[in-house]
Amino acid sequence: MINRTAPSLNTEGGQIVETLVTNHLHCAERWCTARVGSSQITSAFQPIFCLSHQRPVGFEGLVRATNLADGAAITPQQLFAQGKEPDEIILIDRLCRLIHTQNFQTFAPAESWLFLNLSPHIILNAYSQGLFVTAELLKQANIPPQRVVIEILEKKIADEALLAEAMAHYRAEGYLTAVDDFGAGQSNFDRIWRLQPDIVKLDRSIIANSAINPRARRVLPSLVSLIHEAGCLVLIEGIETATEAMISMDSDVDLVQGYFFSHPKSDIQSLDGMGEKQVNFLSHEFSSHSNQDACRQLQALENYLEPFLAVVQSTHDDSSLLDGCDRLLQQPGIVCCFILDGTGRQIGDNKMPGSQTVWPTGKYAHLAGFAGADWSRRSYFRRAVTRPGEVQVTGPYLSLPDARMSITLSVAMRWQDGNIRVLCADLEWSGGANIITGAAGNSGHS
Repeated sequence: MINRTAPSLNTEGGQIVETLVTNHLHCAERWCTARVGSSQITSAFQPIFCLSHQRPVGFEGLVRATNLADGAAITPQQLFAQGKEPDEIILIDRLCRLIHTQNFQTFAPAESWLFLNLSPHIILNAYSQGLFVTAELLKQANIPPQRVVIEILEKKIADEALLAEAMAHYRAEGYLTAVDDFGAGQSNFDRIWRLQPDIVKLDRSIIANSAINPRARRVLPSLVSLIHEAGCLVLIEGIETATEAMISMDSDVDLVQGYFFSHPKSDIQSLDGMGEKQVNFLSHEFSSHSNQDACRQLQALENYLEPFLAVVQSTHDDSSLLDGCDRLLQQPGIVCCFILDGTGRQIGDNKMPGSQTVWPTGKYAHLAGFAGADWSRRSYFRRAVTRPGEVQVTGPYLSLPDARMSITLSVAMRWQDGNIRVLCADLEWSGGANIITGAAGNSGHS
């Protein structure tokens, strides 16, 4: 527990911690509580799992408070609301960190992280002193800084310069940093670029919305990928159902947390191994789900690949290719066909079912694929011309002018006169975002 003989990291921090211990801390049976005002507070820990390693890699310290008079539970919001002045709120925050560090070192695996929430009041009023106090608390508990993740609820701190300065100081001292509840309120990527946290915790609203909204579910993997590109790990918090857990795994997040895996616990014995069965189960279920989903996707694509390949194999010039498009458009689910030359320029307008040419209407009509449009930057063109004769499949994307989710089949062909043509077919797609992309078949036409 408290190491009273350890030298202080600094005089000020040491004196503050000594006062906290003397006036507020109570330890019995290897577990610490603290008293402040009319309340008693203790720790509850919730594991944070790495999906790849299928085990907890960290524990978030959460405060649990009761009224000393009658034992009634007090919410964290009610606890901090007892602080009428900034100094009182800072005291409560320090006591939470004190009991979390003391209780964490009692049970936690040597390599695991402790996630500590830092009150915005610390950042706004005393972050430099808070850095000293945190360092002293960890020193007393024999926890090195590299095992601590400082969580900051950035949306409650309007002074971005001060926030960035505070996070930089914590990083310089060896702590990891995390932005909490990203995606709620006014969160935006500008802050991710500027704050450079080690971990971004996505707000529960994102995973809850993804479980009921197909569009949100398709977007989530891209959001995770973008955060990865910024150099941050991604943690989804608040996972409560198996569906949400599967979506998280499907989106390639690094870390997960929530009631589905484990409720926060204050009992030391119950902390051992909690949630691991759910993670192992999830891994097996995901593998089975992925295989089944891949089979369904391939089956759906096969229904289009056969007529697509039949058209390609029966064409030898522009005229026969146009005739083949008419046959292809008789297949249900094919939204349109269009032809590109070897530079990615569209030859003729889009061909739609039921007519040689349909001029689109609506607010995106002027963005439709007309003769002369340049699609050279699109993956369906670039992959096709680098691998002539192989049918390419894109992932789902928003297809104009009707703003529907589509995938595109494409294949590059070369006529005897040397001209290159790329046949493209847009398919309406309501499946997942993780469709298998790339080469899907050989046309024998190159």
